[in-house]
Amino acid sequence: MDCEDGIFILLFLLVLTILTGFSRQIYKYGKIVAFDEMISRLEKGNRLKKKWEKIEKDQREEQEKRLNDYLNDEREKEKLWLTKLMNKYEDRLDKAAINEQKLKAELEKKDAIVQKYKSEAEELRRQFRQSEEHLECELQEIVDDLICQEKRRRDEIQAERDEEEFDKLDEVSEDFDDQCEMVHVSENIEI
Repeated sequence: MDCEDGIFILLFLLVLTILTGFSRQIYKYGKIVAFDEMISRLEKGNRLKKKWEKIEKDQREEQEKRLNDYLNDEREKEKLWLTKLMNKYEDRLDKAAINEQKLKAELEKKDAIVQKYKSEAEELRRQFRQSEEHLECELQEIVDDLICQEKRRRDEIQAERDEEEFDKLDEVSEDFDDQCEMVHVSENIEI
């Protein structure tokens, strides 16, 4: 590294330091300008807000004055209209009360009819249960009869089989007796 390189490095560092200082000053100045702009905008906004509040207040007062005038003029009209309306609704309420009484009477009649049908349905259920029990008894008797008939039929079939077996046994025993006699006779002959 020679002198020129050292000088070049020193110059570079000097330029870098100067630029850093300037950039800090520019940054500070930019902040100050931004704060000034913000403050001026806030002041302008406050002035506009005060103007707007004054305009709103004036409009509100004017509207209230017009509304009071209108209400004073319309109050009498509304009183007449309300009395007519009240009379109309009183008539409707009277009609509704009459209709309600009619509906209550009809409801009582329908309740009586429903109770009548309920009692008839209960009677029909009772009769159905009785007939069902009777049918169950008859069905059980029929089943018992069928079982007895089946037992008798089986007993008859068994008796026939037993008789056939008895006959076979008789034949076998007769054959055996015959053979025994033949053997006995042959023994007697030999003796």
